Amino acid sequence: MSSTAGQVICCKAAVAWEAGKPLVIEEVEVAPPQAMEVRLKILFTSLCHTDVYFWEAKRFMLTKMGCQIAGSNPIVSSNIPRIFGHEAGGIVESVGEGVTDLKPGDHVLPVFTGECKECRYCKSEESNMCDLLRINTDRGVMLNDGKSRFSIRGQPIYHFVGTSTFSEYTVVHVGCVAKINPAAPLDKVCVLSCGISTGLGATLNVAKPKKGSSVAIFGLGVVGLAAAEGARIAGASRIIGVDLNSNRFDEAKKFDVTEFVNPKDHNKPVQEVIAEMTNEGVDRSVECTGSINAMISTFECVHDGWGVAVLVGVPNKDDSFKTHPMNVLNEKTLKGTFFGNYKPRSDLPSVVEKYMNKELELEKFITHEVPFSEINKAFEYMLSGAGLRCIIRMEITPSNEPKEKLGMAVWNPLPSGRRYSKFREKDSLPDEVFRTHKGNSIGSIYHREDFFLPNYATMENDFKVFVYPGRDPTTCYDPRDKLKRKYASEHYFLKNLIPSSFFTDDPTVAHLFLIPLSCKKTGGREEKDIENYVKSLISSYPYWNRTLGADHFYFSCHGIDSGTIEEVPLLMKNVIRLVCSPSYDSKYIPHKDISLPQTLELSLHDGDDVWSRSTVMSRPLMIYPEMMLPRRTKLGFWAGSLNSDVRKNLQVFYKGAPEFNFHFFDKMKKAAILDAYENELYGSKFCICPRGNNHGGGVCLTESMTFGCVPVILHDYYDFPFNDVLDWNNFSVILKEEHVPDLEKILKGIPEENYKKMHQNLLQVRKHFQWNSLPVKYDLFRMIMYELWLRRHIIKY
Repeated sequence: MSSTAGQVICCKAAVAWEAGKPLVIEEVEVAPPQAMEVRLKILFTSLCHTDVYFWEAKRFMLTKMGCQIAGSNPIVSSNIPRIFGHEAGGIVESVGEGVTDLKPGDHVLPVFTGECKECRYCKSEESNMCDLLRINTDRGVMLNDGKSRFSIRGQPIYHFVGTSTFSEYTVVHVGCVAKINPAAPLDKVCVLSCGISTGLGATLNVAKPKKGSSVAIFGLGVVGLAAAEGARIAGASRIIGVDLNSNRFDEAKKFDVTEFVNPKDHNKPVQEVIAEMTNEGVDRSVECTGSINAMISTFECVHDGWGVAVLVGVPNKDDSFKTHPMNVLNEKTLKGTFFGNYKPRSDLPSVVEKYMNKELELEKFITHEVPFSEINKAFEYMLSGAGLRCIIRMEITPSNEPKEKLGMAVWNPLPSGRRYSKFREKDSLPDEVFRTHKGNSIGSIYHREDFFLPNYATMENDFKVFVYPGRDPTTCYDPRDKLKRKYASEHYFLKNLIPSSFFTDDPTVAHLFLIPLSCKKTGGREEKDIENYVKSLISSYPYWNRTLGADHFYFSCHGIDSGTIEEVPLLMKNVIRLVCSPSYDSKYIPHKDISLPQTLELSLHDGDDVWSRSTVMSRPLMIYPEMMLPRRTKLGFWAGSLNSDVRKNLQVFYKGAPEFNFHFFDKMKKAAILDAYENELYGSKFCICPRGNNHGGGVCLTESMTFGCVPVILHDYYDFPFNDVLDWNNFSVILKEEHVPDLEKILKGIPEENYKKMHQNLLQVRKHFQWNSLPVKYDLFRMIMYELWLRRHIIKY
């Protein structure tokens, strides 16, 4: 059971205080779920036109673009303040009484309409219009007790269509939650909660075109393009796009729309134009505009005898549909659809599987991404007509403690690895800083070992990488090079990859493509040299053009990530970068790029092989007596250059402090530090890892693992290596830079039993940070391969 189950959660939400005015990020209180309710942690959400329409407080009988709405009232003051949002993906945090088919940790999609599974509609195979949970935009409270689960200092904040996903946590009726495959990337499948499923299902479930048939799509917005995607999946030979805006035609080509008609370009009804193009009419047509004229044209353009027209968009309440009765008598069929005829709980999981099986292509719908703090940008994109779907990543961590403990600094893991704190009393440090480390038991080194291990096994069996030839000796890696120190990761990776089972010389079977740029050689070079090399690959091979480079990757540990490459958009936008010690406040993109530990090469001893150098140690990997706890009499160790504010603050507060082995230098090489202070490292409980000037602490993390010190990360924007797999809370201490003055108090506040468990976990996790001359299971090389495997369905910008 979740540690917060049954308690109020404080978190961030984007609140609409006035219709049409920018949303405001507020701290809200989210009550526990009641009977038949579920509290979700939202990880990704997206903006739909329906959110915008009701945010603008427009009067609609039914909304367009996929969400059909019961009721005709405009938004009135009783529905404001409100939390919008209904396309999202998240994880179950806790469940209310009576919920049996969901549990904490399940990956889910909240949906604006529901499936109670008890009413006559839910029991029918012919409808998805649930009596109990059919969408209602006027209701801003929960069905169970008529109250909102959101509040700010006692003031209720109202729900929107039962989902309110513009909040880090939300409460939803269990009937409006679809449990999905936990392997599905939530930043992609979150868009299936509304418009895309509506258009897709309109074609696949209602129009049901046969292979080789012709399909006309009226309206080439998101829903229309989803309908076109359904026609492509069904095997239609002709997909005709109809829209009054010819600027949409280029985008529609990505969805296999083969022909285009702008009614304004013709002096006859568009249904006649289509009839002439298709020998008396198309086999199927789907309308996605809400225009009554488009609806009539959609019906009248289908072929006599077998033509089927499907209406998706919703007209104004006073519109009338007029057509000659002979169109019906001639056996043309007219149908309507609600949410693509998908039952949310029963059918959406299978739609997700279409994406996982590469039948459904979601990436081409996603044109923008913004952090939660910039959610109003998503509205700007929508209102200006820029792009299709904008993903909003929930990047602010909630104060995830009981309401009565809001005076403490509260910490909670994000998928990206960042941690934030929230103080109510700015100038006081709480007695407890980490829930994870004080008063709570320390768990496994993994987030979900039961998920990681089978996926890792699949990766080892299936994953293939093609390496482009390094034609340019001035920019590309040469296997004969012996790169050391900060360039060692690049060298070790290539030395491991080429002889491994992951390497293939057949690009047609490859999942990913490696661009063999060398960090060392490209440092300081003109961006034109690098761009020319990449363009030569694009012109010589067809593989870049499949995804705009989103299935390519390269090493970017030093010299590239902060230098020349940033000026080459071909590489920055879509290509996966393997980056050592990255920071979020740089141009590192966490959902796309991969964080690596910086390789630590200790001094070699006589007889040591070069391959015994690793990020963990330069001697055989074993547990020495020095690793054990009794000798660790000092609280913490750090030695290094004063090249950042956080390091200078360490000197201000702790120079000469007896509890710490701290050594401050204007400039000093890391190898010299390690040689000089090896005994002090073995004698310290914690190894302090403060942010450096241009990186996330450099080799400090790997020093700590080498010498068995529990790492203390002092960095506001660090992305932890292998954070998709490893739970850093259970073998490290994660602090904000502003907590330097309280460092001693925080570390002394960690119970000894918790520290011992963290230390044991640290020794266990070391295997994931070691290079081997012949790779072994779960070592550093294979962990990098697993991270690449997870990103093989990367977003395209």
